[in-house]
Amino acid sequence: MAEEEKKPTEGKRRRWPKVLAWIIVGTLLVTLAMLAALVALAPTILTSIDYPEYVYDLTESLPEDARGLFTNRTARIKVQLMKHHAWDLVAIGEGTILDWPVSFDARLNYSVFGLSADGAAHLRINETEMRADATFAASAKDGWAVDVSIPETEFCSDDAFLGDAARRFASLSQSVSNLVFSGKIKFSASAATTNGIPVPTWNADAWVQGLDVALLSGETPVSMTPISMDGFKMHAGASGIGSHVDIKPTFPRATCIEAAGFAMSNVFASVRATETAYLVTEAGADVCGGKARIYSLFLLPERLDAGFTLFLDDIDAGLALESIAEFNGTATGRLRGKIPMRLKGGSELSFGDAYLHSIPGETGTIRVADADPRILALSGLPEDERSNIAKALRNLSYRVLNINLRKESENEHALSYKLEGSATSGETTVPVSFEITLHGPMQTVINTGIRAARRR
Repeated sequence: MAEEEKKPTEGKRRRWPKVLAWIIVGTLLVTLAMLAALVALAPTILTSIDYPEYVYDLTESLPEDARGLFTNRTARIKVQLMKHHAWDLVAIGEGTILDWPVSFDARLNYSVFGLSADGAAHLRINETEMRADATFAASAKDGWAVDVSIPETEFCSDDAFLGDAARRFASLSQSVSNLVFSGKIKFSASAATTNGIPVPTWNADAWVQGLDVALLSGETPVSMTPISMDGFKMHAGASGIGSHVDIKPTFPRATCIEAAGFAMSNVFASVRATETAYLVTEAGADVCGGKARIYSLFLLPERLDAGFTLFLDDIDAGLALESIAEFNGTATGRLRGKIPMRLKGGSELSFGDAYLHSIPGETGTIRVADADPRILALSGLPEDERSNIAKALRNLSYRVLNINLRKESENEHALSYKLEGSATSGETTVPVSFEITLHGPMQTVINTGIRAARRR
């Protein structure tokens, strides 16, 4: 009798696993059905929402001295989601970044059950040709990949974005005015995770082509110096894994750089990054018919301080004299020399003792119809000696032509011109040896001995 009473209970116990299994299966089916319905209804739900304007304060991202350049120091974006026949979801938006109006659109395809998504996006600076394009793909299995690019775009100083930005930042310097420029820019970048490794590998490259720049540099109308650069081009790039960065070698080039009438052509440089500095392995240009070169220049990026020597070789004496003194005449011969220089803070340039000398054993000529009386008077020579020098320069054959710049004290420099040779007047030839030296602050001797030549 006791055994018969236990049988119903045991049957119920045997039925519980089956009931529980059906409950679990039913719950999963309901959950999947709800999820499928949610996925199907997601575009309708998402596109019916009125999203608020997104605002991000950029003040802390701007240099302190540049914050006053902008009336709006935020990024503002208003987004709207839309349905699309070819994409699961489309987003369009507009707003401003600082003072520039922008618009964007993004397209997305996704698979909830496949745990994957891919799409494309485009950002435009309104009223300009500037735009950025992006594509992306991601999956739980294969990781993710993003590609961003700015197609080759022409720009100039009248451009509503790059031109406007350049004028604003140039206004921070009291010594820069009349800035005019034009050129082309291109950019590409990519990042991806591979082989299940969560740390992404990445690569970025930027190109500048055909950049022409002209400006005036100086704090007063009298000191204004015209500076121009033509045909500048450069590729800069970097790659890495995660936060590790490898800077690619870069090779900037320019057809011509001119400052206050002093021109350099075929300008080039080779720059490589080390662990702590940038190394300019070589830089140079064609100047005054000869060559100017710099070797092994280290630049510390946090200070941009550097000391280096500019080597000059095979310089045409006539072109050199036209550039560094009031020289209304002609000259022949070749010169060579070096100019020690130091760059401080990326902007302050100082000179060490420099020279430009004629090549030993070679000779040249100088023909000056009317020597500049200002420079001769500033030399401190007696009037009769200045008259003899002016006569000698009318027809001079030299074996020594030395130009020297030396520092005499903390604030005083001396710029000297030394000539040795012979002067001919009619049938009479006499030996000549003299030296003219200008003393004073660096700016004074440079302005007198160099820039005076350009006030014509």
